[in-house]
Amino acid sequence: MEGILLAVATTILGSIFGVYFQRVIERQSLPFIDYSRRKALNGQWSGVFQQQQNSRREALSLQVRITLKSSSRSVRGTMIVSDTSEFEFGLEGSFIHARFLRLNYSSIGENSEAIDFGTLLLMLADYPKKMSGSLCGYGSISEQIVNGSILLNKDNHKN
Repeated sequence: MEGILLAVATTILGSIFGVYFQRVIERQSLPFIDYSRRKALNGQWSGVFQQQQNSRREALSLQVRITLKSSSRSVRGTMIVSDTSEFEFGLEGSFIHARFLRLNYSSIGENSEAIDFGTLLLMLADYPKKMSGSLCGYGSISEQIVNGSILLNKDNHKN
C-alpha cells in the first residue's frame, strides 16, 4: 500500500515539476527584451483594425484598445475589439527582433466560449509611439478566417 501511495505522489509531483520546467525552458528560448523596448511597449495603445472583406462580411473598420505589460522575455496583455459588441482577448507573445512583436490572442471574459483566436504581427516604429502590422485569425462572427491591417498609437497618459 505504501508503495502505491509513493508511486502516486511521485507521479503527481513529477507532472507538476515537468510542466514548470517545460515553461522555464520555453521562456529561456525567447529573445531578451531590453529595457528601452519594454518601456516603449508597456501601457495602453489604441487604434483601428481594418478587417478585409470575406464571403460572410463586408470590410470593417473596428476600434481596438490594447494594454501591454512586458517582462525580460515575454509580453502579455489584453485586447478589446469593438464590433457588434466589445470582445476581449488575452494576448501573449514576444519580440521576434527588436522591432517586431508577435502576439497570439484568444477569447477571454464574457466571450470566452466563442471560438476566436489568432496572431498579431506588429512592427514598433522607430519613434516608438506607433505600431502597425497585420492580424490573422479565426472569427466566430464570420465563422471563418479573418485578416487585415492594424494601426496602433500609444496613449499619452501614464500607466
